[in-house]
Amino acid sequence: MLTDDFDLYYDFKFLEGVIFSAIASTDLSSLFTKIDELKRLEQLIVDNRYIFDCHATNNISIIMQELRYIEDEHTIERGEIINNIINAINSGYEIEDNYDFYRYEMCVRNNTNKYRHLKKNIVDKYKYLIDTSIALDSAVLHSHTIDVNSFDKYYKDLVDNPIYIMSIRAIINEYPLILNDERFISRMNKVLSNSKENKKIKLLRKDIKKIKSKF
Repeated sequence: MLTDDFDLYYDFKFLEGVIFSAIASTDLSSLFTKIDELKRLEQLIVDNRYIFDCHATNNISIIMQELRYIEDEHTIERGEIINNIINAINSGYEIEDNYDFYRYEMCVRNNTNKYRHLKKNIVDKYKYLIDTSIALDSAVLHSHTIDVNSFDKYYKDLVDNPIYIMSIRAIINEYPLILNDERFISRMNKVLSNSKENKKIKLLRKDIKKIKSKF
């Protein structure tokens, strides 16, 4: 469990979702105009530098571009935070740690340990899939616990979507207390009950039952 505080977990997944987004855009900069949000992004990046490869750091750089032009009472502080973020992503990282991060995510999101020792060239082939799933985590969490409109809008896209199942697995492993949220369970079950991925869903439900029994 990353934390037992839902708000902290939700905020963490939101930041991860932005950083691992498939399409980088300066429009995402608007999410960090408030200095507190930018500070949270800074902390995540500085504390977890090793998980961000070129794709993620490119996303971060693009987001920072627009923020430099904001002029208000926080201009100086914002500039310092942006510089800290840029310095962090330009400082380099341990490549093996990055590969281990992706190997771990592949294991968690596919409910198997067989990916623990994958060769780097194989991991590279799966990175985009993992990035996509990490980016989806935030949308799943938001639509399944808060916004019914987004759930209704994307519901059909989630049915029979293997990346959705990967994200559900990650969420229940990182924040198992989510299984006490009736709204989350109800919306998840609606998706799963209409899916044809019978084998994967059977395994997922078995794991959910096992995890929930601990709480």
